[in-house]
Amino acid sequence: MTSTGSQQLRVGLFGAGVVGSGVVEIVQKYTANGRFAALGIDVQIVKIFVRDVSKPRDFVMPPGATMLAGDIDAVLQDESINCVIEVMGGVDTARDVVCGAIRAHKHVITANKALLAAHLAEIEALLAAHPSVSFRFEAAVCGGVPLIQTLQQSFVADRVEGFRGILNGTTNFILSTMAARPAAAYGDVLGEAQRLGFAEADPSADVDGHDVHAKLVLCVRLALGYRFAADERPPRYGIAQVTQADLAYGRDRLRATVKLLGACARLPAHCSGDADADVFTAHVAPAFVPLDSAWARVEGPGNAVQLRSAHLADGLWLGGPGAGRLPTANAVL
Repeated sequence: MTSTGSQQLRVGLFGAGVVGSGVVEIVQKYTANGRFAALGIDVQIVKIFVRDVSKPRDFVMPPGATMLAGDIDAVLQDESINCVIEVMGGVDTARDVVCGAIRAHKHVITANKALLAAHLAEIEALLAAHPSVSFRFEAAVCGGVPLIQTLQQSFVADRVEGFRGILNGTTNFILSTMAARPAAAYGDVLGEAQRLGFAEADPSADVDGHDVHAKLVLCVRLALGYRFAADERPPRYGIAQVTQADLAYGRDRLRATVKLLGACARLPAHCSGDADADVFTAHVAPAFVPLDSAWARVEGPGNAVQLRSAHLADGLWLGGPGAGRLPTANAVL
């Protein structure tokens, strides 16, 4: 099939880091091998917005594309662009990009869980006012694991009762490495994670639980239909205080290991004193999991989620790579 008659997506890409470079690589690969043409689409990256155009990039610029910095309106006001992909991170500028794109009637894809946790209500209101705009955010949670699509589409005739998951690859790498090497201290393993690219230079968003917290807030909205107020957030604990003594106690006394879990569950109505209330609990915290469980076998930067529903009492398990250039870029596309 040729591109004649194909649906055209002219893309403005915000961010050319790990995920953005993966998006460029996959787009060029699937354009060259005819995969997009076979699907009836013609994807062209027209402009790439970055914070520093002088920074070296590890990809070849797409034919005809330009790289720019400075004014986001150079992309948002380009009428030839009908799709914006936001993978730049942060919240404030990303909010301007996403909201500006919706107002300009451009389809939007984002991988930004912090943005969604903070501003989903505003974005939903804009989408209601611009019904022709498609908005996708599969890559915002669990990288290459299709959790968002599952929550949005697979439980239409069901009711999610709860979920728990390993939602952060950095912390899972640190904890699984410490468990495998009992002589390795937390600080040493964190340094190794940073050298391997699994942890940022400032790892606080991951190790203090902020990343999982933002993902949990978003997933509670999708799974349980509850929107947290700005001053109302689930309890959050990270892994910076986890020691080899904790892991040894779990291993020797409990036959367990430690994982950082984000979890929520509906509770019986009598827990609130209101028979008609829909109440639940949610939190982010390190937890002991049995050594013979599926949780203990999630190693390295892997992610995993277990969903329970009215019709799936035994749970639905999703797992796979939770981060990385190509798994996350694949979820974007």
